[in-house]
Amino acid sequence: MKLANYMHCLLGCFIVACSSGRGVLEIPPDSIEEVESSEDTAWESSTLEPAGDYRQPGAWVAATSTVDVTGRGGNALVTQVWFPATEAGLETAEYGWAGASFTGEAYTDLAPDCTEPRPVMIHSHGNSSINIEMFYLPEFLATHGWIVAAPDHTGNTLYDGSASFDDLLSRRPFDLQDTFDWLVAQSEDPANPLYGCVEADDGYVSSGYSFGGYTAYVNGGALVNQWWVPTLDYSDDRVRGVIAFAPWNAWGYLSSGTSEIQAPVLTIGGDSDMTVGSQYRDLHGYVASTPRAMASFPYAGHFSFTPIYCVTWGNGCGPYYVDETVMTDFVKTSVLAFSEHIRGRDGAIDQMPVEDGNFTWSYAL
Repeated sequence: MKLANYMHCLLGCFIVACSSGRGVLEIPPDSIEEVESSEDTAWESSTLEPAGDYRQPGAWVAATSTVDVTGRGGNALVTQVWFPATEAGLETAEYGWAGASFTGEAYTDLAPDCTEPRPVMIHSHGNSSINIEMFYLPEFLATHGWIVAAPDHTGNTLYDGSASFDDLLSRRPFDLQDTFDWLVAQSEDPANPLYGCVEADDGYVSSGYSFGGYTAYVNGGALVNQWWVPTLDYSDDRVRGVIAFAPWNAWGYLSSGTSEIQAPVLTIGGDSDMTVGSQYRDLHGYVASTPRAMASFPYAGHFSFTPIYCVTWGNGCGPYYVDETVMTDFVKTSVLAFSEHIRGRDGAIDQMPVEDGNFTWSYAL
């Protein structure tokens, strides 16, 4: 599918989130609901060092590799994996597709640092998008010791739109689960470079953009509608947190079913999205798990999260929307801070960006 067709498809499919704010979080007292996190979904750790400055890259070098994962039913998943390494390499990643190239900061010729188990995030891309759509985020997380894996949802990519919508409703979350299974298997193989990098019982954060936001919610416990009633469960009980960027409701198949999510949830959405409006507000509004947080951006468009698709002005691209650098900085800092907070790291939540006029927070911590 050509990029122009992809962007046309997006205009009928989802919703965006965005950017801003730098500094230390100051949460108004009346926006906080003090509730204990679920013992079934929260990481338990008393050995993590206090949080550092999450506005900056971490102590590791980001590295990346493309691998082939075999999902259930023999489904082939081309997957990009980012991981921490200990020293700089020689070759940096070039992301993109035919006619478009983006230079990353991750190296492609390094081995992962598996001296201890790493926290894991599995990311789901948007409708007819690709696994590297938000490469700036996993590269940043890798410098802070995280492993991030993002599968291409076969038949629902920039290159291949052959999958049916009905199939994708269930298969997308299964793709994330199969990708985590693959990581666990590699970590258990003494001959594999990822040996010792992933602890199965630690679980993972489920993240996603747009249709991937639907995927992240559903993988984390949201029920999918059957005849407009939240009924279908495609979730993975190993999910320890859910992060949704501009989540789409999948033509109404996802609605109040997000109330069934037990894991902590971070949702980020924009109100100037020309694709699906502000569906993120309703989807997050049903969420009852804690901690939970929602960031709302009045001037974010659909492509504010994925600047690789800004080939023309509009819908998140250009001078009438939140600045690209402000947005990417916000995403990196808030995602890391929230994810480390739910791991139990002291001071992590204090690193969440401060409201500065570009966005507002809604919290239950």
